[in-house]
Amino acid sequence: MSRRAALITVIVLGVILLLCNVAILAVALPRVVAVVPRVLAVVRGNTPSVAQQNTAPLALPTATSTPRASAPRGNQSGPQGANPGVQPQVTVIIPSPGGPPPQITVVIPMQGGTQAFPTATPGPAPTLGPTPTPFPPVAPLTLSPEEQTLAALYNKVRPGVVNVDIVLNLPGGAGDPTSGMPAPSGSGSGFVWDKQGHIVTNSHVVADARTVRVTLWDDTSVPATVVGVDPDSDLAVIKVDVPADKLVPLDMGDSDQVRVGQIAVALGNPFGVGTSMSQGIISAIGRTIPGLTQFQIPNAIQTDAPINPGNSGGPLLDLAGRVLGVDAQIRSDTRANSGVGFAIPVNIVKLVVPDLIAGGKHTWPWLGVSGRTLDDLTAQNNNAQNATGAYIDQVTPGGPSDKAGLKGSTGQQRIQDQPVPTGGDIIVAVNGVPVKKFDELLAYVTTRARVGQTIELTVLRNGQEQKINVTLQERPKTQQQTIPTIPGRP
Repeated sequence: MSRRAALITVIVLGVILLLCNVAILAVALPRVVAVVPRVLAVVRGNTPSVAQQNTAPLALPTATSTPRASAPRGNQSGPQGANPGVQPQVTVIIPSPGGPPPQITVVIPMQGGTQAFPTATPGPAPTLGPTPTPFPPVAPLTLSPEEQTLAALYNKVRPGVVNVDIVLNLPGGAGDPTSGMPAPSGSGSGFVWDKQGHIVTNSHVVADARTVRVTLWDDTSVPATVVGVDPDSDLAVIKVDVPADKLVPLDMGDSDQVRVGQIAVALGNPFGVGTSMSQGIISAIGRTIPGLTQFQIPNAIQTDAPINPGNSGGPLLDLAGRVLGVDAQIRSDTRANSGVGFAIPVNIVKLVVPDLIAGGKHTWPWLGVSGRTLDDLTAQNNNAQNATGAYIDQVTPGGPSDKAGLKGSTGQQRIQDQPVPTGGDIIVAVNGVPVKKFDELLAYVTTRARVGQTIELTVLRNGQEQKINVTLQERPKTQQQTIPTIPGRP
């Protein structure tokens, strides 16, 4: 190698070494600056010489600064046994980035040598865990508009709803004092009718009761007397003797204005647990349901608001708190709610209850027929194509329709493998009001006519229309029957 090449090589190596030192200094300088206050605190005012040792992976030699010797001064003193002319040394070991924390060693000259007193090595900085996610603040209780409506409704009508508890008196059986058997008990519901203490409930709740007790909204429990019962409509009135300020009568609605899909709320005493509230809708209107006699109850309201045994006699309400009906029956194989319940319409309640209060009974007008809604096959077999109305199967002998000359079915024919009646009259209107179903005929006579009133029937007989006037009579007494699907019956 020529001298020129060797010189270039030396220069290049020098430059590389210089750049390495600059890089090392750039890394070490901030740490040296941070250590200087601690060094000054150790030497307490003396000027130490600092030796810097770098432990970087390049393993560069440690640069040590040796203090200059100074002439002794008079009366200058230092640590006992130390050479006063020699200053303490402080060694600072600065690690490479990512290495252990800095270490400081103080070297104090002593007779016979020096002794090093290492300072405490600072421990690692504490490691903090992740910042915990704070729980969301608890918002104050708020209700949706619908919830507010229901809560306000409950507060409004709750004072007008009562629990009815009974002890039955069954002659010759349980409850008969001569039988030696404990009397069975049951529970139902009711609502306040007026300030005089009259309470509306179901006939099947109190009809066979030996004793009746009513629990008011403030938990006051008082005996009640039965004022009157009407098995045909399954309604009853009982009475309590309490101050008027404890009685909050409910407002009566209009069941003729009820619509399918309308929200309905039921209040009552299900299973005897106390007054409870449930919500649903009106599922159907104009239903005909069985009563406690052979006669049926028209215009019943069907709802899916949960009602159970013990709800009987309680009110079915709209969102304004008006009574739409009296909860009376459910359709279920288990005597528990299955989403199909029925309420006696409030317009029938308004007919029956005043009569029960006044005289203990209500008289119903009677037409004296049984039948069905006209279907297509029956219409064709009776020369009444495209007609709608109530087909008369039977006319009660000696009844008002029999006296007026109304005709029932005289026979049957098989059409499409089905027995189809023939020969009966078809009622298509009552007092000019069209009749499309047999239930509508029953509803008109029950709710819009009176005993002794003469009504005009428009009749199709053998395809010919004619008018027949019928004077209504009072319904005959019939044997009461038990309906196992009625809730609240013990």
